[in-house]
Amino acid sequence: MGRYDAQQIVGNIERLLNHGPETAEQENERDNGMDSPCPASIPMPPTLRVFEESVLPPLGENCAVDKVSPGGRLTFLKRVWLRLLRPLAGPQAVVNAQTLRGFEILANHLDLMQKRFIATEDLLTEVRTVTENLQSTTSQHLESIDSQLEALREKDEWLVTEIQQGHDKFFEALATAKEEAAEQRAATDQAIDAEQSTREAQIRERFEQAEALVAAAREAATNQATAVSDRYMWVDESYKSLEKRIGEMEGALRDASAKLLQATEYRSMVNDLIKRAATSAPVTPAPTPQPEPAGSLEQELGARELDLAYFRFQRQFRGDEKILRERQEKYVGIIRNHVGAMERPRLLDLACGDGVFIDIARNAGFNARGVDVNSSMVRLARERDVPVENADALKHLAAQPDESWDVITAFQFIEHLPPDALMTLLREVRRVLRTNGVLVLETLNPNTFMAMKWFHFDLSHERLVFPQVLELLMETAGLTAAEWKGINPVDERDRLVIPPDTPARESFEKLNSLLFGPQDYYMVGVRKTASHS
Repeated sequence: MGRYDAQQIVGNIERLLNHGPETAEQENERDNGMDSPCPASIPMPPTLRVFEESVLPPLGENCAVDKVSPGGRLTFLKRVWLRLLRPLAGPQAVVNAQTLRGFEILANHLDLMQKRFIATEDLLTEVRTVTENLQSTTSQHLESIDSQLEALREKDEWLVTEIQQGHDKFFEALATAKEEAAEQRAATDQAIDAEQSTREAQIRERFEQAEALVAAAREAATNQATAVSDRYMWVDESYKSLEKRIGEMEGALRDASAKLLQATEYRSMVNDLIKRAATSAPVTPAPTPQPEPAGSLEQELGARELDLAYFRFQRQFRGDEKILRERQEKYVGIIRNHVGAMERPRLLDLACGDGVFIDIARNAGFNARGVDVNSSMVRLARERDVPVENADALKHLAAQPDESWDVITAFQFIEHLPPDALMTLLREVRRVLRTNGVLVLETLNPNTFMAMKWFHFDLSHERLVFPQVLELLMETAGLTAAEWKGINPVDERDRLVIPPDTPARESFEKLNSLLFGPQDYYMVGVRKTASHS
């Protein structure tokens, strides 16, 4: 009932009956104290209601007051009723509601405890089952382990027995081996002692012989040294005389070589003249020889001398055969990239010189031939069994049938031609090439300063041809410029040395490329299937 229980009510009534009415201040103080609500100490969630308010007896049944005679006592009891019991009606309802809520919470807790108890019993049942299974499995494993341990014990006993037997046999064999080794060592020591005695005697004997030989050799060496000294003086004088004679012979050899080369040129010239006279002579008896026009023989000799001079120029400034081979071997792969796996492609090399590239191409499986106007180079090529014709390249090309060649090459040739001759060359090349035939041209690279140097070295050069111009001329002649690339770089020793920390390094690199870039370039032209108008 909260703070207003039955004992407190009875005590208040007795106090009122014994002491009379309260003062106004006491009455107000008591009323203020009784009007304060009863705190709800138990939270009341909205759960199942177990009790109803109707079950509790009404407050009037417990607090009934017997009627008394009217008068002052009745008035006093009425005041007691109004001031004491009237405030109990409100707090009593609160107490009843809180009590009901407490019973509801208690019922919910009891229900939850019952469910947990049931779940706990189920869990205990599962635990018992698992425990029984675990005990059974553990028993089986223990039995298996016992059996394995027993087997291991038996095996261990067997191993111990075997090891002990092997140990005994090993030590028996070791003792036997020690005895045999001791016997062999004793025999070996005896043999060594005997051999050492024999060797010592032999060494002493040979040492005596060696001492005798050394003495004889010293005496012979002394005599030989005297003879060698005399001989050396004679050899030195002879060597000086021989050096002088060799110098004289070298000079004579150089003169003889020059005369031999000149004689070879004259002989070749005379043979050619004889052949020409034989082929041009009529069948009828020859008339009386007429004197040859003045100057014809001198002109022929002059042309021979120019050919020989250009041959020497090529060898001195362009490089020997080894350098030319290293530079031209790469063209076999370049050509193969365009003609594919064609079997023995027909290749014509214009202005082929002494036929270095023709020899390279023939070794690579090409059916290669060449043509050159320089008779000295043609003769050198023929001496190496390289098929080269002595003729003008443009005239020879113009005499070829249409679509008769798979590949045409010309290395360091187009810079010798004037523009109209270069255009004629490109048109004739397109005519004699088969469909998808390939033209490879190599010339000086005018995009670098070094090309200007080599261009003016050769007095027969006409003009430099820029790759952009050559590409345009090819397209005009009906050929497709497939690729071009700079080749033959300048020696690094001739380039500008640029320190890594140079501020304007990029500008110096451009200057290096301009002055000392690739000395030559090659361009590949292809005749496509479409006809050229």
